[in-house]
Amino acid sequence: MTMEMKFDITRSFEQDLKKLAPKEKDRVVVAIDRYAATFDTALDVSTQHVYRPHKLNMPDGLDSSLYVLRVSPQIRVILTIEEDPLFDQKIVTLFRVVKHDDMERAFKSIAESLYQQLRSGESDNG
Repeated sequence: MTMEMKFDITRSFEQDLKKLAPKEKDRVVVAIDRYAATFDTALDVSTQHVYRPHKLNMPDGLDSSLYVLRVSPQIRVILTIEEDPLFDQKIVTLFRVVKHDDMERAFKSIAESLYQQLRSGESDNG
């Protein structure tokens, strides 16, 4: 049985996608369907198209689900890929579409934002 796919699309992703030429938009959609949707988070092994540019230090031994999807030599998508076995879903959250040269800065910014949310959640709970 195949897990249900759920896509969460951020406003930043939508805005980035609008800036692309129609052919580039098509490449992004195809790459998401082909590589991100089929990525096995249980293996957590980088592929030619889905990878982490560097390891993130997460609190309490948590694993980051933040990845980069290589769409073309110039285009990258920053996204999270998570599996929810309770609801038998794979959830792909699309954060940004960036040029290769802007990927590192955008990845760090999103990672810091996600990490801040975790830290905030810790202080709210403890």
